[in-house]
Amino acid sequence: GDQAIVMDWKTGKRRPDFTQLEMFALQVFKHFPDVNEVTSTFVWLKDMKMDAEIYKRSDADKMWEELLKRINRIYQSAEHDNWPAKPSGLCRFCPAQNMCDYAQI
Repeated sequence: GDQAIVMDWKTGKRRPDFTQLEMFALQVFKHFPDVNEVTSTFVWLKDMKMDAEIYKRSDADKMWEELLKRINRIYQSAEHDNWPAKPSGLCRFCPAQNMCDYAQI
């Protein structure tokens, strides 16, 4: 079968989001039935580096299953207004960091 390459240019700090790369591949599989392999790539313009993953059509069902589990967790959090804390690099700028157990100070 055919192969496809999907590239996305990024200008910020290098931080690959492989979920986004998977979603690129899943969209190619959906719209191009003859493509059996997709190389999804981020090109980081700041340091001219690349992050790439190769996805196979035979793995698409499992990829969808995992993606839908993540989406379902978001819906459940919204429905119950229960959002698991996830610290980030932005915690140090938050005015509530002294009261938050998850702040990375």
